Amino acid sequence: MFPAEVAAGVDPYRWRRKYGRELRIRGAIGKAPLVEGGSAIDRELERIKPLLDQGGFIPHLDHLVPPNISYKNYCYYLEKKRKLIGKA
Repeated sequence: MFPAEVAAGVDPYRWRRKYGRELRIRGAIGKAPLVEGGSAIDRELERIKPLLDQGGFIPHLDHLVPPNISYKNYCYYLEKKRKLIGKA
């Protein structure tokens, strides 16, 4: 399923419960925490960690990066996400 857009009310955990681990999900990262920055980004990434542990999930923003996300916050998000997925 792509995109799993949090702002549209998508709950990837509900989808996973309903359709099982065979369902592959992309997206599910909310944009609002990236606008806020810092600990909000950390909480957002912690929120999706169980999906990563299950597999079949690629975390990223639902579409494009909107202009209200600062470059600094986006870089912070990427750095934290890379560590979370083991690519740092």
